[in-house]
Amino acid sequence: MRRLPGVLALLFVAAAAAHAQVRESITVEVIEVPVYVWGADGTPVRGLKKEAFQLFVNGRPQAIDYFDAIDYGSRRAATTAAQPARDTRERRLYLLLFDLAYTPPGIIERAQKAADAAVVRSNPSTDYFAVATYTHTHGLRFVVPFMNDYVVVRRAIATLQPNEGGDPLGVAVASKRRKNWAEIEAKAQGIPLALSFGTGRDASSDDEAVEKVRGGLANQETSRQPLKDDVQRQFVGLGAAAARLAALEGQKHVVIFSVGFSPSLFRDLGPGFGEDPRLNSFMNEMLKAFRGAGVFLDSIDVVGNRDDDSAESLRRMARGTGGQLLHNTNDLAEAMRRLTDDQSVVYLLGFKRGERQEGDIDVKVTGLPRGSQISFRPGYGKPQARGELDPLQLADIVINDIPQNGLSIKLEATPKEVTILFRPPEVVAQLAPEKPYMEAMLYVFDEHGGTALFQSRRLPFDAKKAPSAGVAGVREPLSLAPGKYVVKALLHVAGTGAVGFARTDLVVP
Repeated sequence: MRRLPGVLALLFVAAAAAHAQVRESITVEVIEVPVYVWGADGTPVRGLKKEAFQLFVNGRPQAIDYFDAIDYGSRRAATTAAQPARDTRERRLYLLLFDLAYTPPGIIERAQKAADAAVVRSNPSTDYFAVATYTHTHGLRFVVPFMNDYVVVRRAIATLQPNEGGDPLGVAVASKRRKNWAEIEAKAQGIPLALSFGTGRDASSDDEAVEKVRGGLANQETSRQPLKDDVQRQFVGLGAAAARLAALEGQKHVVIFSVGFSPSLFRDLGPGFGEDPRLNSFMNEMLKAFRGAGVFLDSIDVVGNRDDDSAESLRRMARGTGGQLLHNTNDLAEAMRRLTDDQSVVYLLGFKRGERQEGDIDVKVTGLPRGSQISFRPGYGKPQARGELDPLQLADIVINDIPQNGLSIKLEATPKEVTILFRPPEVVAQLAPEKPYMEAMLYVFDEHGGTALFQSRRLPFDAKKAPSAGVAGVREPLSLAPGKYVVKALLHVAGTGAVGFARTDLVVP
């Protein structure tokens, strides 16, 4: 990734005055309810119509304002081109979360291989993956944001280490480095990628805590409390991750690869072995975050064959979000295949929020054969407060070319220079008093998806000195090798949800 001097100079350019038109609009939020339906043999049920579904909110019948069915299986058969879905609601977003806090290294490597196999067999036109780790020491950390560049995703799974390069969004990957990764992947030919890339697993996975958790009821309550504190922190971390996914569009799943903690920690060791109210309270807050964000938590028990009770902690977490638990198998790759195949058909029910702040959701499906099962989003949360955008959302905009209307910007590119044009009055109207500046990010991608250039700068913006009309320019010199490029620009008014995005093609002769 090249960094050039004199980066992103802010220039004010004279232009004809223009009076901005202020328009008032009323936005009605629609709550989307994904529903999965399986027959008695476990295969997805296809071809259901709107009339087969009954929707209930807080126990009362709710009109279905829109209905759609997405069949990812048929789309995979129809295309293998790495083109993004035209409607971002039609994407599948999988956050592959490796629980290093409770899972020993040897077992987590099996999970890495299973996740890698799932990515290889996926369809980049619909399936996007992010990778994250969880440790007691560092909490939940993203390795890469959601993307369908499977070279980058597979490297992230193999190493569990983020890319280097200074991009706060985790989007930029130097062209040379990505080319090297692609060559390694091509030469691997069945060799586990962790052996090819070299593992970068966090050594602070706290194996001693694993053994303590497995001790179960043999621990006294005084020694169990630190273990419960660790579980509570994990619940908080998972809930925070779900909240970060709330603004992203698509069918969202967090897939956690874990041994899980001992289900005995849910119990007090007092008379009657009652449930621990504090631990359950933390878990309920986590589940509330998943429900509010419309995210499913799917748990994969990486231990292999063991009794059902041992996986109770993973079951509780998944069940409360409408997700699945896959366990009692030593073939984790097969478990991942089953999971994605189970989710190959989704029915979308939509209803207007109205005046309700939050609520419980129930769904019934008529006309199904005996033994059929359904899974759905079990609730929704309060309306999202507008404010600072999460880096995951900003990364999603850049990677997947998602149009924005917060700022109107124009991108002009020549082999020698890139200029980002925008209207200062729009910025002034959005400025946050505590953060009176913009963040400008410029990416130049080569034809293989590598980053030929990345620049990021904070641009102070004095509202009193800004022109009342006209345009301003952010200018960056270029020095690129001959070839085809895609130039993308992101302007973000700090502390707000105001974002402008533009892209253009560039050919350097």
